[in-house]
Amino acid sequence: IVSPAAVSIIENNSISQRTKKRYASTNFGFILWLHEHHPEMLGPRFRDEIASVPNNTSAQQQLRDLRAIVNRWLDNMQRTNPELCPVDMQQVTYELVASYMTKKGYRR
Repeated sequence: IVSPAAVSIIENNSISQRTKKRYASTNFGFILWLHEHHPEMLGPRFRDEIASVPNNTSAQQQLRDLRAIVNRWLDNMQRTNPELCPVDMQQVTYELVASYMTKKGYRR
């Protein structure tokens, strides 16, 4: 039997950087949407961290700061530790994901 950590290492080494960047971008969009529409779906530690992004900077700078925080959380995620996930996955439902996927501008 292969451990979940070993599977993660193998997967991480077999996915191209371009694909990882695309995943991160898609995840960022979903997390940003949750932050704007369903902040209760985000983990409390993550919410606290993104609340620290200054409001007195440009929208572009705020977005860069949020992206840096999200990317750091995603880089530190582990399948076996839900505390390291920025999203409270126990609250994710089909209706929530469908709402995100059918929002204007999602489909390219």
